Amino acid sequence: MKRFLCRPEQYSAKKVFCILMAAARLFLLTALVGCSERSLFTRYKGNYSWPVTSPASKKEVSCRKNPLQSAQRSCEISIELEQAFWKKPNMTKCKLLEKLPNSILDLQDIKLTEENAQDVVQHILYLLPDATLDAEELEIIARKISDIVELADMSVTLAETVLSILDYILLQEIEDENFRKITDCILRMTEEMGYKVLYTERNISVITTSLALLVLRPDPRLFGGLAFGITSYNRGMDLKDDSLTMERLKTYVVSASIENASVQNLNEPVTVTLHHIDQNRGNAAVHCVFWDFGKNNGLGGWNTSGCEMEYTDMNYTICFCNHLTHFGVLLDLARTEIGVTHDHILTLLSYAGCGASSFFLGITLMTYLTLEKVRRNNTSKILLNLCAALLMLNMVFLTNSWLTSFNQPGLCITVAMLLHYFLLAAFTWMCLESVHFYLALVKVFNAYVPKYILKCCIAGWDK
Repeated sequence: MKRFLCRPEQYSAKKVFCILMAAARLFLLTALVGCSERSLFTRYKGNYSWPVTSPASKKEVSCRKNPLQSAQRSCEISIELEQAFWKKPNMTKCKLLEKLPNSILDLQDIKLTEENAQDVVQHILYLLPDATLDAEELEIIARKISDIVELADMSVTLAETVLSILDYILLQEIEDENFRKITDCILRMTEEMGYKVLYTERNISVITTSLALLVLRPDPRLFGGLAFGITSYNRGMDLKDDSLTMERLKTYVVSASIENASVQNLNEPVTVTLHHIDQNRGNAAVHCVFWDFGKNNGLGGWNTSGCEMEYTDMNYTICFCNHLTHFGVLLDLARTEIGVTHDHILTLLSYAGCGASSFFLGITLMTYLTLEKVRRNNTSKILLNLCAALLMLNMVFLTNSWLTSFNQPGLCITVAMLLHYFLLAAFTWMCLESVHFYLALVKVFNAYVPKYILKCCIAGWDK
């Protein structure tokens, strides 16, 4: 049979002719011999016989275990081969002939195939509420999910069920060590499932409580970019990473990848905007990170390589990264607000230290001011000025809490300015004293400076 191809650049009359010929060809194909009778033996769901079926139609046969449900199989037309063929049967509604075990540990002997995958993951989801989710059970679940992802085909229903299992695990309180062992599995398998679903669906989105999967197969001629957002109102998730001391995940993890392509070392970085789970009211330090699968001896961990924090505020953080992977923002807990008890203890220690320092500085000043012979040389005069600057700095710091209780903005600004001034003065007088010792001990001769103390006072107190 001769083939007719319609091209956009052809004339209108020829287009009409091509369309008519294509319609006639499709009509001739539907008139071909349909799919012949076919028997299919399945280990887990029994033997099924599919009768002769006309092209472009679907046939249903009753399930062996539950006759009220049916298995479906379509007879499709191959335009290239110009013949009809059987598609893979859909037996998701048919139950397994053998009953699945009543514990996750006993599932390790069940071999996963395309015909029983949906039943096994559905059974795992059924068993999860009564499971302990210890290291052994989590390992079995991770292994089964890995086996499912390795299957040739994956339906949307199967992907949704697997994500429901992962979602349930994420919402449970699991020991950090056990949770870390399955972190790589969750991230890798979610990504691989997206690639597998692409072969059955062009666009799909699956949303659970803690996971969201968006799969897109765009038309390269029309694709102009992609924006994906997810909002959750659940709180209380505290995902920590021991590899970065005292840091906590501040945002949800967002992953972006392209099938059969490794996107890294980009000249123009990828902009990733991550919304904070809780507002960063304490202005704590944040770090843009990604999940490194090879870190911590293969267990995975957060890594900052290739990612920089461009902007952050209370609500969100913008990161620039030169690769595509699993992104997140870590909050530096070392700079967050501390508890009331610890705050009280630290306040008492600060007051005790500043009070003792002020007491001995006062004694030093009184001693030098009382003994006239001691304060005659330049060394004593510089030391007196340094002690005075340190004493005033401590006194302003000690009275700071009392002065702020008046709730006067002008008073707070004044105290801040005085703290800044006396701190700079103390540092300057320390520097001047080091210069003086250099002149006195190293440059012993020819070290005369006219009006030496006056110049030191101008440098030390004039800010």
